[in-house]
Amino acid sequence: MLEDLNKVIAVLQYLKLKPDIGVYEWRFLMQKIASLSKDLGIPIGYVFTIYVKGPYSPELACDYYRNVDAVTSLKTDYKLSPNDIAVVERVKDVVIGESHGTSKVRPPVGQFLESVSTAVHLMAPASLVREDEVFSKMKELKPYLSDYLVVVGINKAKELLFKAEYLTHELAKEIDEWERIDG
Repeated sequence: MLEDLNKVIAVLQYLKLKPDIGVYEWRFLMQKIASLSKDLGIPIGYVFTIYVKGPYSPELACDYYRNVDAVTSLKTDYKLSPNDIAVVERVKDVVIGESHGTSKVRPPVGQFLESVSTAVHLMAPASLVREDEVFSKMKELKPYLSDYLVVVGINKAKELLFKAEYLTHELAKEIDEWERIDG
C-alpha cells in the first residue's frame, strides 16, 4: 500500500500541509483528506468505512505509522496528474478555504470536515444519493452533529460531487433565474 500512501503524501504536499503523526488532529485530517481525494476521483486503494469521526481506513493508519518520516517530510515520488490536481483543488476548498492562507487549516476543521467527508462518502457513486436518505443516515451515525451541520455537509458534498454534464439546459436556466432573484 506504499503506492497509495505516496499518493496521499503528494496531496498533502500540494496542499502545503506539514502533518505531525503524533498529533490526533493531523491523523484525523489525513484520513479525511485521503477519503475525500479518493471519493472525488484520485485512484487511492485504501478502503474507507464510516467510523467514529467519519471515513477511516485502518490500512492508511498502519501505513502512516510505519512511515512517519516519509509522511512528516512529505517525501514521495508520486506526481499528481492534472485530474488529481483538479480533485485536490476541490478538497483544498473544504480543508483550507479560499479566505485562509495556503498553509493554515480552516477553523473549526473538526465537525465540518467530519460532516462533509461523511456526506461525500455516503453520496459517492454506488452509495446513497437521495438527500433525505443521506440526512437520515448521517443523523443515525452521528447524532451529535447538529441538523445545521449535517445540511451544510450534504450541501458541500453535492457541490464537490457535481459534474458539469449534470447541468442540463433547463437546470442552467433555473439557476440563472435564482441568481437574478438573489442579485
